[in-house]
Amino acid sequence: DGICLITDQSAPVRDNRVSAKDGEANPANERPAPPDWLYQQAPIEETPPRPLSPSRYRISDKGTSPSGQARQAAMLRGSITHRLLEILPGLEASQHDRAAARIFAPHYPHAIDDAAKDQIRTAVDRLMAEPDLAKIFDDQARVEVPISGRIGDHIVSGVIDRLLVTEDRVMIIDFKTGQPPKDESDISPDYINQMAIYRHVLMGIYPRHTVTAGLVYTENTALHWIDEKTMDMVIERLLTSTS
Repeated sequence: DGICLITDQSAPVRDNRVSAKDGEANPANERPAPPDWLYQQAPIEETPPRPLSPSRYRISDKGTSPSGQARQAAMLRGSITHRLLEILPGLEASQHDRAAARIFAPHYPHAIDDAAKDQIRTAVDRLMAEPDLAKIFDDQARVEVPISGRIGDHIVSGVIDRLLVTEDRVMIIDFKTGQPPKDESDISPDYINQMAIYRHVLMGIYPRHTVTAGLVYTENTALHWIDEKTMDMVIERLLTSTS
């Protein structure tokens, strides 16, 4: 009923035991020599580039928005203005009213009344008709353009609100919802730093172009072009601080 295993009793039995003497005679059993790097000091790793967000490169609190309800109202007006400036330039004039109504709809009438709507639309239309900005609002301009590059030990990453590249010029515009400056000397240094960084990166991409940078304050749709020498000084300070 069981299984019987029959072996050939006449076959020699192999002894698989390994003696110390056998091990000494077999080179295959020798332990390999450790690699040289095991006893060497590891090389010092290079410090990785530090990320730098141009919009968060702050050195002061100048030019910030008002506080409380006034700030909330200003931010809402700025947000709606920004959206209008993003959408309307890409549409036919006959479509502007309908598109604007959709943008205002979530905030009307509880947060934006008729007077505020008219004020915002008038300011936006005036801004789009500005001769210096005519090209930045045409169909050749790009909206919400991601940009990245390197300045010294910093990796730069950000988004440009509007960018236009022509045969010999690059124009960049950023919209701000903060308190509008009284004049160019009152512009927040943080905003100047931001635009200087964008400009520097674009100058590396378009070395044969003139790169100009401007700020549009959505509170009153004022346009301010940033002085090129001022932006050059910002980059010089940034490179010096990272060297």
